[in-house]
Amino acid sequence: MKELSIIMPAWNEEERIGRTLSEYVGYFSEKKSCDFEIIVVMDGCTDKTPMIVKEFSEIEKYSQIRYLNFPKRLGKGGGL
Repeated sequence: MKELSIIMPAWNEEERIGRTLSEYVGYFSEKKSCDFEIIVVMDGCTDKTPMIVKEFSEIEKYSQIRYLNFPKRLGKGGGL
């Protein structure tokens, strides 16, 4: 079990998701004693957000990134 799990809801965030993930991983990686994961929950995205998050999660430097991709729009509550 991780010390810290960050749940990040995302819907059509292709313009900023890469930068956001990079900044979060950079910040929490500096905290050497913090074992963390970032779980991106995508809900009915119609842009490239899922592809970008998947690509990040496959890079060793970003191994803390996990994702769930729901193809049907569940709304914010459903995504959370």
